[in-house]
Amino acid sequence: WIHQQYGWDLSAAESEFKRAIELNPGYTPAHYWYSTTLLFTDRSDEALFENERAIEVDPISIHAYTQYGWNLIGLRELDRATAQLKRALELDPDYVLAHWLLGVCYFYQSRYDDAIAESRKAVDLSSRNPWMLSMLGWMYGMSGRAAEARNVLAELRERSKCEYVRSMYFVLVYLGLEEFDQAFAWLDKAYEERDQWLIVMSNDPAFDSIRADPRFSALLDKIKPEQ
Repeated sequence: WIHQQYGWDLSAAESEFKRAIELNPGYTPAHYWYSTTLLFTDRSDEALFENERAIEVDPISIHAYTQYGWNLIGLRELDRATAQLKRALELDPDYVLAHWLLGVCYFYQSRYDDAIAESRKAVDLSSRNPWMLSMLGWMYGMSGRAAEARNVLAELRERSKCEYVRSMYFVLVYLGLEEFDQAFAWLDKAYEERDQWLIVMSNDPAFDSIRADPRFSALLDKIKPEQ
């Protein structure tokens, strides 16, 4: 996981995940984490197979269903993603990451009120975790509720005075507000921090609004993982 998310070395990550599975085929996280490596290397069929294998190994793993939903969002298969995330919430109605991702699914399906409701639930269940807050701010901005998005920015700035708040969280809210110069300024800071979300950008629909910008391509080139 460190090779992938921090080192951006997908070849080394794949080698370690495969070795983990070889040592213990029943270790569920190895399967669903390996699925992300496969997704990032454009091997979507293999990625989904590993997700399914994780669920087969442990059919009550909320993490396996949630990771499956996350990967399906990256593939824009939103109905399938929604089904997986709802399954996770059947197992644990208070699982924060499943509420967050279900909100994301609803947002891309233009179910904006449902999306914001799920995102607010994730914020409440996580005791206003900055990550969950940033996604709520992104949704506010994207749905034209700029004042509420700026309230989230203000809270993140205030929190950053006494705790670590990742630069990527500011990126997301500025993307929602369509303030792209600010988003790229914070992306530069996220690159300096070697933020783990950078490797996800090539698949994450949240970055579609800047995908055609040459600055985005240049950043992807800088973090292009070794394969």
